[in-house]
Formats: sequence, structure tokens, C-alpha cells
Amino acid sequence: MFLLGALIILGPSSFVTISYVLSSVSTIVSSSTDHPTSIPWINNKSDCKHTGRTWRDDKCWDYEHNSMF
Repeated sequence: MFLLGALIILGPSSFVTISYVLSSVSTIVSSSTDHPTSIPWINNKSDCKHTGRTWRDDKCWDYEHNSMF
């Protein structure tokens, strides 16, 4: 009887917990994509290209920036 009661309570609780963990993981994975950002301390095309970044609109852009940083 005790085991049956425990299964009735733990079954749905486990399902909710696992669902929450999986949705959190998918949110972290989808939000960890890279976003470009301008590098304020690099202000000329030559220095920008030397660091492997992209010069556009008179700014140096880094496409490896992670929004989680």
C-alpha cells in the first residue's frame, strides 16, 4: 500500500521535474548562440582585420560574442 502511494505521488512529480529540466536545457542551448558585438577599443580597419574580426560601418565587429558572457 505504501509503495503504491509513493508511486502515485512520485510518478507525476518526476514527470514535472524532468520536463522542467529538459525545457531549461533547451532554453540554455538556444540562447547560447553567438551574437555580433562591436569592439569599442579597436577603431581602425587595419587593427580590426589583424585580430580576425570584421570591419563594417566604421566599427570592428566580433561574431564570436556569446550573449551568456
